[in-house]
Amino acid sequence: MKKLLQRFSGLLARRNGKMPAATPENAPAEYYPPTDALDARFSSELFASLLLELPEHRQALLDAHAGQDIDMLGRCVHKLLGAVVYCDLPELTGALRQLQQVIRSGDVDALTPACNASDQAIEALLAKSGLVP
Repeated sequence: MKKLLQRFSGLLARRNGKMPAATPENAPAEYYPPTDALDARFSSELFASLLLELPEHRQALLDAHAGQDIDMLGRCVHKLLGAVVYCDLPELTGALRQLQQVIRSGDVDALTPACNASDQAIEALLAKSGLVP
């Protein structure tokens, strides 16, 4: 992880036309925050972003389902699942994976219950976060 951070900071500096005071190759260890701190900060920022965007994702899922646009529903689920799996949300992840499997299987009878389960998981998360009264 430290090597990845070193390369990333060097690439950004070169792209912006600036070199950091200490280049990645010779930067002291204290130049970079501990990996755990970076992971925690990244996780917190990712989770906060997800919570802010979750109402939009939810509405997109509901609109695609109501319009019976299975392709759009699949894209919405895929996009949301891509964000959710990094936030350690097992209930929502499970509901979205189940919906994704139903979409792939073409089981029209299971589509509405799976979509409702995903919607309920989103609603529960929003309620826990305080974003929904």
